[in-house]
Amino acid sequence: MIQEFSVENILSIKTRQTISFELPQNKNYSSEHFVNIGGKKLLKIIALYGSNAAGKSNMLNAFDNCFRFMMYGFTNLKPSDNTGFEPFLFDLEAANKPGLFEIVFFINDVKYEYLLTYDSNCIHKESLFYGPKGQKKLIFERICENLGNERELLSYKYKWGDVFSGAKNKIASMTRPNVTFFNTAAHLHHPLIQDIYNWLEKTYLPIIFPSHQNLLMWTIEQIEKNQKMKKDVISYMSHAGFNHIDDIIINNEEIPPTFLERIPENERAFFKNSDGKFIVKEIFISHNYKNVYPLPIYDESSGTQRMLELAGPLLTVLYNKKFLCIDEIEASLHADLQEFLIKTFINNSFGSQIIFTTHNQALMDSGLLLDDSIWFVEKGDDGGSSYKCSSQEQGMRKATSRMKMYKDGKFGAKPKITEYIVNKEDLE
Repeated sequence: MIQEFSVENILSIKTRQTISFELPQNKNYSSEHFVNIGGKKLLKIIALYGSNAAGKSNMLNAFDNCFRFMMYGFTNLKPSDNTGFEPFLFDLEAANKPGLFEIVFFINDVKYEYLLTYDSNCIHKESLFYGPKGQKKLIFERICENLGNERELLSYKYKWGDVFSGAKNKIASMTRPNVTFFNTAAHLHHPLIQDIYNWLEKTYLPIIFPSHQNLLMWTIEQIEKNQKMKKDVISYMSHAGFNHIDDIIINNEEIPPTFLERIPENERAFFKNSDGKFIVKEIFISHNYKNVYPLPIYDESSGTQRMLELAGPLLTVLYNKKFLCIDEIEASLHADLQEFLIKTFINNSFGSQIIFTTHNQALMDSGLLLDDSIWFVEKGDDGGSSYKCSSQEQGMRKATSRMKMYKDGKFGAKPKITEYIVNKEDLE
């Protein structure tokens, strides 16, 4: 599980900002809201609130960008490629500085701390520590010794912890300046790093955005692979109020040669299955209203489609220990369905975590979010995003409505709106 992650000088985040899932030990919340691991109480869920363009989505995107670079640069980048780093651009000094990414996480009860600083050209510093029996110990550290040179001339100094054995110098020599040592070592099957890498890769799921992004088809594919998933998706939909849905029908139809010729050659691979046939899926939702009525899935309402596509990742994080980011959880969903989704996760998950952005203020008073689960995002006068947990606000009483406090401006993170009056002389 993730204890915290920090980001600095990336996208709209200028100064170091930390999102923490750690719950203070002295707070006696109901146990379904957190998991005990490594002597810490780690929250299952965090919600980010703030005005449009404050930086809610940018925190998720910054985490995703850094994580993917950390994990996949070795295979995704050529030696001549830039790292993909995007600095804070509203400050000339910051634009020329490296970004920072740090993640603190637990595998079983062992704590790990990974740090990465990098710019568009190369890694500046990279380190990995772990904490057996609460003692912080080095696994490896990598620091660039001659920043400012051409990439092919850059050299790195390494430090090795006692636990790091094997062909470390060989792996170091094969690590390019524009990729992480962590990714290189995992790719070259170093047993210690690969175990940590495999855990992170298995744990992290891609961000869910409000737009379509083929998430619906991903859920359909999970249903095809697993009959239990199909049964659980239908049950999940039924409990969400879609109790007239009794089946999901998937037909794989071969594309006729005359129609296949009209599909651009570079797009045909999308339709090709493992048998070499070109297949299109026909998906129907079966509705039972005394009689059974199969309806093509894209004729369903956007809310029905959204609930169905979210069913796949939601059930995945219930079955397994995963970390999931959702941008605008309320997209196309009734407020009650948002609460249903969150409540289902809190009551049924163990070891999974979700962080989401939202504008649904009613969730603050729903009882589903603790004060430590509610974070506010505000953009400062310099254009930089700052992130603050609501529990940091002084003098909050338990019975006071958090939504009312937010509306009254107690937490900030609201749009700065003034009245707009049209000049009648400009009207025709």
